[in-house]
Amino acid sequence: MAANTSDGNAASAGQPPENAPQHVQTTTITEAEKRALIVLYAELFCKHMETKFPDFLKRTVALSVHIEQQAQLGAYKTVDALHDDYDMLYETYLSHSPDIMHKVGSELSQFAIAQPAWWERCLAIPVQAKRLNLVKAVVTTIKDNGNASASELWEKMRELVAAANGRSIPTENDL
Repeated sequence: MAANTSDGNAASAGQPPENAPQHVQTTTITEAEKRALIVLYAELFCKHMETKFPDFLKRTVALSVHIEQQAQLGAYKTVDALHDDYDMLYETYLSHSPDIMHKVGSELSQFAIAQPAWWERCLAIPVQAKRLNLVKAVVTTIKDNGNASASELWEKMRELVAAANGRSIPTENDL
C-alpha cells in the first residue's frame, strides 16, 4: 500500500521512494509519514518475532501477517497501539506452545519498555528519512540487546535519538 509523504511522493511499506528527496524538512509530521513509520516498525518487529520464535504451526507468522495488515490499513496510530494489539493476540495465536508464549511475552516487553524513550522524539525529527532510519536502528538495537535492563534500553534509545538529530551526545531533548 502506498502512502503520500509530505513532499507528495508515494512511500511503500515504510520505505521512501527511490526518487524522494532525503532532505525535505517538515514542521509537522503528516499522518501518511507517521503511518509509514508504523508500517516499517511493524514489518521489522514482526520479522524479528517470527525469526526468533519459529513454531511448527506457523502461528507466529499468522500473527505477524495480522499485525502488518492492520498497520498497512492504518489501524495503529502509535507504536504503543501496535504493541497493545500484539499483546492482546499473541496468547491466542500461541496457546498451543506455552514455552514460546512466555518467551514472546518477555521479548514484547523489551520493545514496550523502550517505546516511550524514542517514539514521540522520532515524530519530532523534521526529516522523514531520518525518522525511518531511527525506526530501523531502534528495532535492531532492541533485538540485539534482548537482556538489557530498562535503564540500559532507555540510554541506548537516547543515544539513537541524539544521533538521528545529528548530535553525538544526548541532550535533555533526547530524554
